[in-house]
Amino acid sequence: MKCFNHSDKEANGACVGCGNFFCDDCFIQIHGKNYCKMCVVEIAGPTISDSTKSDSVKKRSIIEWVAIVCGGIILLVILSAFVSGMISAMSIDNNKYCSEHFPGTVYDPSTKMCEHSPQGSSVTSSLATVITTQEPSQHIYSIGESVTLNNQQVTVLSKKQVKSVPSSIIGTLTPGENSQLLLFNVEIKNTGSDTVHVSESDFVVSDEKGNQFNTLSETNTYYMGWYDDVMPNLKITRSVVFGLPKNISGVKISYNFGSSFSGAKIATWQ
Repeated sequence: MKCFNHSDKEANGACVGCGNFFCDDCFIQIHGKNYCKMCVVEIAGPTISDSTKSDSVKKRSIIEWVAIVCGGIILLVILSAFVSGMISAMSIDNNKYCSEHFPGTVYDPSTKMCEHSPQGSSVTSSLATVITTQEPSQHIYSIGESVTLNNQQVTVLSKKQVKSVPSSIIGTLTPGENSQLLLFNVEIKNTGSDTVHVSESDFVVSDEKGNQFNTLSETNTYYMGWYDDVMPNLKITRSVVFGLPKNISGVKISYNFGSSFSGAKIATWQ
């Protein structure tokens, strides 16, 4: 008699459940009795484990799970290293930004602000904040000379002391008893092929002792500074104002051609 499922194979017995005859390949033994696979599904349900499942298949499943777990651990390690690197890079960029735009300061992660470094001392007057630092020696250009660097041509056109400057908040702003207002007229030309972003905060003033002074817009909330996008082959003329001590000497103005990516590139006029 032939197998119910395989016409080319001899049957070796009958299924206890349905009574049909099957070959050995079609039987599943449960408690010593032969059942066909259809009866096993009907009796025990589709979730029953096939008692004939080979040990190699079970071992393969275990190996696959171990591989998944190990892969997950490796991925977590890689992500952790990547995040740590990003945090470190951000910290470096923040410190560079503070040193370039606010000389004498460092980035404080706790306040997320540029704070005065322990090496410097700050003195506040009615119009100016003085940060004591040592300025590196460099070539000094004369007022009226042009300097071209990083696709920018900058010229300090003139320097003069003024009695007051306009303020959009209080009308006019005048210096205190021990202060003075110094105004520089500057010209910035874009010599490159991309837009250049420039602002009043790119300029700083220093004296003969190396003390550096930020612009009035950064030290006095009543005075608004400027920020411009200069298109290729175009130029702008702007005024930069500083509130300085009345007894200051050896005044020099510097412009930072650099960025947080290229580093500080300073030119100085006197």
